[in-house]
Amino acid sequence: MNNPTTPQTESRWQANAVHAGKLLGAASDLHYELHLAAIEYELTAPITIETKEDILSRKHWSELLEPYEHQVRNLITFCRRSPVALFADDVGLGKTISAGLVLSELQTRKRVRRALILCPKMLVVQWRDELKEKFGIHAAHGASCHHHLRERARSDESDPQCLV
Repeated sequence: MNNPTTPQTESRWQANAVHAGKLLGAASDLHYELHLAAIEYELTAPITIETKEDILSRKHWSELLEPYEHQVRNLITFCRRSPVALFADDVGLGKTISAGLVLSELQTRKRVRRALILCPKMLVVQWRDELKEKFGIHAAHGASCHHHLRERARSDESDPQCLV
């Protein structure tokens, strides 16, 4: 059977039918910023949190803590920017809670499995303990990080969710 549209259809799928010209720079700073924003966000649906009910991880921590308004704002902001987040502000403003909220939400939504947290050495145990007590997030630090990384290939069971 001879189909007159077959040659055209087949040519669309041939590599030699693609004519890509030279990659041009952005037409303006605005176009460049738009391009960077497009790269920043994945093609997966963004995490949109508008009400308490939209926070899927609440079931893990709602009986243990009530976050402050700025911590909820951090959760909303950083979930939109996932999976990369950086918390850096003054002492005592709740970075551990903010990070725990974001990490818990991203893990609940299956957006991340593990995280790396960098903090001053004197706060490592505090971070580890608060993540476990308030969010149920198992964190390893120090020599146990090296042990978990070596054992990782053998079993996913012992993998910490977070390295501090």
